[in-house]
Amino acid sequence: MKKNILIVTYYWPPSGAAAVQRWLKIALELKKTGHNPVIVTTKNGDYPQIDESLLEVIPKDLKVIKTNSINYGKIFKLFTREKKLPYGNMAAKTNDNWIKKVFYWIRMNLIVPDARIGWVPFALKASQKELALQKFDAVITTGPPHSSHIVGYFLKKRFGIKWISDFRDPWTNIIYNQKSKRNSITVKLDKYLEGKIVDNSDYTFLVSKSWLNLIPKGNIKIMPNAFLASEFDNVKYHKSDFFRIKYIGKFINYDFIDDILNQIGEFSKFHKNIEISFIGDYGCITDELKRTYPNIRFVCKDFIPHKNAIQEMVDSEILILLINDYEGNKGLVPSKIFEYIATRTFILGYGPSDGDAAQYIVESKSGIMIDYGENDEIMNTLQNQYDVWSKNLYKKNTGDITKFSVKSQIKQILELI
Repeated sequence: MKKNILIVTYYWPPSGAAAVQRWLKIALELKKTGHNPVIVTTKNGDYPQIDESLLEVIPKDLKVIKTNSINYGKIFKLFTREKKLPYGNMAAKTNDNWIKKVFYWIRMNLIVPDARIGWVPFALKASQKELALQKFDAVITTGPPHSSHIVGYFLKKRFGIKWISDFRDPWTNIIYNQKSKRNSITVKLDKYLEGKIVDNSDYTFLVSKSWLNLIPKGNIKIMPNAFLASEFDNVKYHKSDFFRIKYIGKFINYDFIDDILNQIGEFSKFHKNIEISFIGDYGCITDELKRTYPNIRFVCKDFIPHKNAIQEMVDSEILILLINDYEGNKGLVPSKIFEYIATRTFILGYGPSDGDAAQYIVESKSGIMIDYGENDEIMNTLQNQYDVWSKNLYKKNTGDITKFSVKSQIKQILELI
């Protein structure tokens, strides 16, 4: 039976990067299977990246309602002269100017729950109008930004509609809150809002079971991220003369990347055809890096369209997955891990071997998760994968990965609504 589902999401194409992928994929699959998702989003949002190519995959008959918003990010860029918004890290650096430090302080101590709160009244008005036009089976709000759940809260109160709040990351226990000093009143207000959202949701989706202790108790359902199978149709692997090791995506305070670089650097002393690519938002490869690892061929690409990123993942022999070292990291499952799995390329993960990400790697037979400091294990893994590749025995993973596809998400969503 056809379902009408209102999806309230701040991130939508042309927004790029990871935040947009979860519900874009789900909406596309819902539409493909005969259901009617309607999207409420923002126009000209504070997006960390722009990917115009994603607009091409949206069906013309998928209704997308774009609203105005009050953009704190644009004010931030105007006064600080920064070209990019802070994303995933709200801690001021010692060399930041005082204006930037003030904006960070305001964001962390006076704005609750997040800097996208200025979108809420516009999104709520648009959602109410849409609910008055047609009958919906459910409303789904997704965060971050968790301010989007405030829209769902008021829709639930007014219309009594079934409401699912989706937590792609923790709320008050998100990593940048853990690493920032916030005043006690702000923290209490934030926790109060989080509790009200979870308590009033019919269901709350959480991407990782290890995060159950990081959000309030409620009717929690675990729904991990997933890959959209159609994105990998006709994407072919091309061999190179170089053994290609790639990191795809944004870099956020991964100081321990040096552990992996040091081992690859040692490995490259014996093999002169090693290539490392940083693709996404890493920045330029420095002269110091080249001097430290003279035998490695470095490739650096800034943000690229999603379809190109998929080709880069397929055209590699090892994909690097990094899990940040902080309390609660066992539940951290970057959304790209599922696309890594879908490419069937070997994954070299660095993080807790008993975490959720490690479990998915093991279940899909996609690679290995190595604990912090296990340098010998990194070296052994590099050698094993290189030996297979150099002897022309390299093959992509052939295991069954269907449980990690968006189709499994759709089944869960439809069962609940």
